Amino acid sequence: MKKTLGLLAMCVALCACVSGPLQTKIDGTTLVLNSERYTIGEGFHLAAIVEIPKSYERTKCYIYKNPELESWIILNEKLPIFKAKYYGSGKNRELKEKRGEYLDRMFYWFEVRKWKPVELYDPEFKMSELSKKPVDIVYYNKLISDRKAVSVFLISVIDQNSPDKKSHISELEQGFRKLSE
Repeated sequence: MKKTLGLLAMCVALCACVSGPLQTKIDGTTLVLNSERYTIGEGFHLAAIVEIPKSYERTKCYIYKNPELESWIILNEKLPIFKAKYYGSGKNRELKEKRGEYLDRMFYWFEVRKWKPVELYDPEFKMSELSKKPVDIVYYNKLISDRKAVSVFLISVIDQNSPDKKSHISELEQGFRKLSE
């Protein structure tokens, strides 16, 4: 019995050393997801950090804004109460492999849920400014662990005055890129 318990303890210690910690870190304009590092495009500044303190999941958003392109990048960290298996396995794929898009939509996310500002870095930023014009949205999801997920939203306003009614979403996708290790 002692041999079995000793062997079990040794296996647990070895697994903890080999697998390493699961981390999500936002450092300036760099997003770190375990061993992957992504950079936010040039011209973006951190406008605000907002959160939903009590819900079925705790959610914290880092909102980056580029006023020249009328675009935003939202890094959304989710800590659900239940296991977040609906995002799929996060161990063997990169963030950009789980991609989706919505074109020519309105973005009412901050109006629908009760967000609370944690830090406002841009005094002119208002959460409602994202819902005033039609936008193109590209998003990525990644499950970090059973109880931690990250979503990245690239949002760009559609220029209604231009003849082709385009946004800067392709520039945002090129700017949000993985850094070499």
